[in-house]
Amino acid sequence: MTAGRAAPSGGRAARAVAVVAGAALAATSLTVTAVAPPAAAQGVADPAPITLQTATRAATPAAMSDPSYYGMDLADVNGDGTPDAAAPVVFNVPGVGVRSVVQVQPGQGDGTFGAPTLEADLPVTGGPGPGSIYYGMRVVFGSFTGDASLDLAATHVGSAAIFIFEGNGDGTFDPPTQVPLTFYPSSLRAGDLNGDGTDDFVAGWAWGTPGPVRLAVLTSTTPGAWSTQEIDPGATIADITVGDVDGGGGNDLVVGRDGANLAIYANDGTGGFTAPPTTIPGTSDRRNLAVGDVDGDGDVDIV
Repeated sequence: MTAGRAAPSGGRAARAVAVVAGAALAATSLTVTAVAPPAAAQGVADPAPITLQTATRAATPAAMSDPSYYGMDLADVNGDGTPDAAAPVVFNVPGVGVRSVVQVQPGQGDGTFGAPTLEADLPVTGGPGPGSIYYGMRVVFGSFTGDASLDLAATHVGSAAIFIFEGNGDGTFDPPTQVPLTFYPSSLRAGDLNGDGTDDFVAGWAWGTPGPVRLAVLTSTTPGAWSTQEIDPGATIADITVGDVDGGGGNDLVVGRDGANLAIYANDGTGGFTAPPTTIPGTSDRRNLAVGDVDGDGDVDIV
């Protein structure tokens, strides 16, 4: 689940929300739900979702099967005022195995998306076991390299790293650089955590091995350099999002844990986070998290 960060979609006056199913699909399908005033001010979505695109990309090789789509993001990366889409796609290639492919497709302004301007494989170097790569692949847009162009970061549980594709401002991207991790990440979010104007990362790990560390915060020190803070070694991380949920002015961490609770780590204003966190109990694993002011009262809510 993601919200666009650029121009309105389809002439609507509010941002759209795009949802991609995390299960095997026979075709590339996006469903966008538009929230328009005055309903948006009350946190109520329009009752009928608008299906903007249902199509099978001819560029997908016939040898690939069972495509699955996870954790997409939307942003205007080519400067035309229309949100573009990044989607991580996992394929099973008969006789070869699993492929993790990162795609970026430009928005056309009418709800459709053009041919990919980025289509890159992420290497599979390890992970928790065969087939587990299907359960953890994420992409996020952000400003990671210190210039004015949006970049793209991607992770999957097949590599102990964050892959950063530097954006060129025209919708194209340079080959990735790698930021090493001590675990195979199953979740990834980005935001400015230390107030320096450059986006930082928080990555999580949902399996018990290797090692005890399952939540890491990576803050930018200089463009291309990162300082890693590993916190909460006993947690099993189902999902993560960032936002100022305590009203303190910094982006806090909202972490969904396996085992039915939310954990909120308050930002100390410099990119450091308190432990133990504040917890909110629940009845099931907390996944597909988002934050925003959904009821119009000025406070950040958790979805």
